[in-house]
Amino acid sequence: MAIKKRILLFTALLLLGGAVVNAQELKYELKKVEFHGNSFFTSLQLSDICFSKESPGWFSQFLNSFTFFGSKATYFDSTKVPLDVELIKNSYRANGYFNVKVESEFKLDPLKKTAELAFYITENLPFHYRNFDVFGLERLPLDLQNQLQGTLIMDTTERFQSKALLSKKEYVKSFLNNNGYMDASDPVPEVFIDTLKNKVDVKMTFVTGGRFKISEIKVDKVGAGKDLIDDSLIREIFGVKPDTYFNQYENNKGQSRLWNTNLFDSLAINRGYADIRNNVVPLDIIGKITSLNELAPEIIGNNEDDELNLGLALSYIRKNFLGDARKMTITVTGATKNFTQMAYTDLRATFEQPYLFGSPIRPRLETYFTNQIRASQYDALLYGVRLNLDFESSFTPYTFVTSLSAYINWEYSKYNLVRSYALDRLNLVDLTGIQNFNLEQTGDNATIGFVAGHEKTNNIIFPTEGVSASLLVEDGNSFRFLLNKIFNAPFNRPLYFKSILSISKYTPLWEPNMTVFAVKLKAGSIITYRGNKIDIPINQRFYAGGSNSVRGWKSRDLVPHTSTTTNWQNLSNEDFEALLKQATPGGYLLFEGSFETRLKLNENFGVAVFLDYGNTWNELREISIKNIAVSTGAGFRIYTPILPPLRFDFGFKLFDPYLQ
Repeated sequence: MAIKKRILLFTALLLLGGAVVNAQELKYELKKVEFHGNSFFTSLQLSDICFSKESPGWFSQFLNSFTFFGSKATYFDSTKVPLDVELIKNSYRANGYFNVKVESEFKLDPLKKTAELAFYITENLPFHYRNFDVFGLERLPLDLQNQLQGTLIMDTTERFQSKALLSKKEYVKSFLNNNGYMDASDPVPEVFIDTLKNKVDVKMTFVTGGRFKISEIKVDKVGAGKDLIDDSLIREIFGVKPDTYFNQYENNKGQSRLWNTNLFDSLAINRGYADIRNNVVPLDIIGKITSLNELAPEIIGNNEDDELNLGLALSYIRKNFLGDARKMTITVTGATKNFTQMAYTDLRATFEQPYLFGSPIRPRLETYFTNQIRASQYDALLYGVRLNLDFESSFTPYTFVTSLSAYINWEYSKYNLVRSYALDRLNLVDLTGIQNFNLEQTGDNATIGFVAGHEKTNNIIFPTEGVSASLLVEDGNSFRFLLNKIFNAPFNRPLYFKSILSISKYTPLWEPNMTVFAVKLKAGSIITYRGNKIDIPINQRFYAGGSNSVRGWKSRDLVPHTSTTTNWQNLSNEDFEALLKQATPGGYLLFEGSFETRLKLNENFGVAVFLDYGNTWNELREISIKNIAVSTGAGFRIYTPILPPLRFDFGFKLFDPYLQ
């Protein structure tokens, strides 16, 4: 009898297993996923949290059937639903909603082979902080305790957030690591919940360990050039001194300085065996020194002047030039514009070194000779010298300015305007009597300025959250004017201030890591405080239009339209050249921006739609809404892990102010 029962039970289990397998084989396309009762999270945010995803539309599926674009159909899996419920609950709990309730319901349509899934959420009231206690820091020196004091206060009116809690924990741990406590523990915060009063008590206990100083800096190097680089030079560039407290942040900065010399194929900074009795530890710099001479051919692709330039470059690099880790680079470049015509040729020599007067300031001296060719506008010959000073900055969440550089530049320019272009700009029809006028403009320009950057985005290649901004402030010719005054030399160049502010804001959309809404705003101004602004060189003025500007217009197409009404009879050379300077391209005020939605189709490909606007002007009184150009369009993106995205954009004029 017992044997019969076992046989019946075994048979029932087989039948039940077969039914489960058969049910799993029946695929139901998940047509709809809905969320009800949610207010803290949007439905799009909750959808991104869950494993269960709505099936894409028919067109996306059709496109995916014969290309790598689009997406495949997604099917309902009942085993994922409990996981989704827990994921939703955990997301709410991480934001203080500890009494959240989540229920699920699904419907299957056997005829259409489709499924619908719904989640019903009761958020209830959020919990707030009551107590925030940190233990284990009592033995720190008083000055360190005072520095941490403000960080260890939690506002009891704030809603509990695990992200904010972890941020405080990471800050304290980083602070300890940067002040000698290299073995400080990484505690797990203890959270105590009072469900009656909707309050949270938090407790964190740090174990600091001993406070260590650096005993010595060891250097272990291999590679082709190891005998040509002194250990003392490597230590000097590294910048961390013995008998100072261990500081992980300074170690990282020192490693970055060493990398920037390009002397190393590989590099690591390791801690040696710590002397616990004396609280000291050595640091080991382990690196492979590369060859000090390098010949590097390159394929050039850039957006110089908002145009697609493709060409070839050949560089000779001499590392440790004249010692002290200086680097000399000589580069020859030739590029075509938009595949159709020669864009520019360039010869330049650059000299760099990793520090200046013992400070972590990277000077870069560059001399150049450039020939720009704009077949329909002008040819330009430019040569000059530029000194850049790149200041080392702390790239941390607590630093507003993340990059800073200052520069001084002297440049001589000669422009030969194309005759037909110049006369068209002057609205000339009758050319009688002006056949021999000079179409050449020459002059030099000396500038001094700085560029400050604020980079707080979550990803350099495909940012989906954060802000990126830069500010350029430049003075033109003032220091040359002072020198000429000192030596009583004539001076006829304009003095001016130039400023450019650029801001980009990124906001994630329905899939935070794959979609983003980007807003860009850029404004610039050139103000002359001595001399005539028409003498400011063409390449120092503002232009709009092109691949990084208003994309419905060609590069540098959006410039002020100067109307000239003059009696052309008996026009002198000086009069004509003055009028020609007024009509040369470029404005003194710039305003432009864009709205762009970007969608990643997969890790390597994406699409975008955009709306651009902007223009340039000569005077503030000329600016009005009716003369702002507007364009729209779409683009295709190719993403790589290390290079900026390759963009193919197609822009169309939506509003042309010059046709009004």
